[in-house]
Amino acid sequence: MLNYIFQTRSYSWIKLIQCYWGFKMGRRRRKVVHMPKKKLPTVYLCPRCGKQAINVEIYPGGERAKVRCGSCELTEELDTRPAFREIDIYCQFTDLFYSRLAA
Repeated sequence: MLNYIFQTRSYSWIKLIQCYWGFKMGRRRRKVVHMPKKKLPTVYLCPRCGKQAINVEIYPGGERAKVRCGSCELTEELDTRPAFREIDIYCQFTDLFYSRLAA
């Protein structure tokens, strides 16, 4: 590349520096800031004891799920749909729990 520039005699000092050092003059590139993706929780708040101890286990097939508190041993098995995730099952569990308290 340098030989071509010197042969054609059409060079400037900036182009010479660019070719020799391998970089171009210009503004600095901005630093890319990656925002971490927010994740859904895996341990939930227990409606009976108030501790962060509820685990949701979905059985293979996705038709049944077990909700269990590790602190107060509150346990419930629920019928679910295959499209439900842990948060949906937890919401269904809390709705069921509070409806039983109201009755």
